Amino acid sequence: MNDLEEFVAEILPAIAEGRVRQEDLEHLWSGLFPEEDYASRRGRDAFLDGFLAVASGGSSNGSDLAFRPGGWEVNLGKGIVQTSVATALLGGVLAMLGAAQVPAAVLTAVIPLLFDIGRVRLTEGQGYVLAELVVDPRAQNGELSAEQLHESLSPALRQSVSLLDFRDFLATFRRAGLADDLPDGNIRLRPADRAKFRISFR
Repeated sequence: MNDLEEFVAEILPAIAEGRVRQEDLEHLWSGLFPEEDYASRRGRDAFLDGFLAVASGGSSNGSDLAFRPGGWEVNLGKGIVQTSVATALLGGVLAMLGAAQVPAAVLTAVIPLLFDIGRVRLTEGQGYVLAELVVDPRAQNGELSAEQLHESLSPALRQSVSLLDFRDFLATFRRAGLADDLPDGNIRLRPADRAKFRISFR
């Protein structure tokens, strides 16, 4: 779970203060899952409920849950907030994927037992290839296929990375949230500092 906790800490600065508001989490969810549909709303509700379930379990450690008009605020230690948000986030994703019949409190309780969550990180070589590719606006706009992306590499790099190896690079970019397959068969790439949240089940 550590890698997911690190990711959450990066995108939710309030964690550094050990403080999270309801609107912080709602904003976090809508940023990760901008499409507003029934599944997304169900996931968001499970995420919020799951966070409160996990956070309230830490009440003996000095948590302070303050309700106010329009929302709530939780004050906890930094580590507890980070773990609570990360666990609840995965619970919300599972609910969005169809596990809504399981109560949020139960879902968030079993997640640490069932999942080993790791963040996909690029090697230095993969990062170099990605950096060269995203210089081309067509790559970021999703205008090129895998073959065309390979052809767009500099001659020296293209010579050292076969098309077969390049496809493995693209698979890693997808898992890292840096590449999307488009309906027309093209691939949209994004720079390493603009990774999209992605969970892959294996």
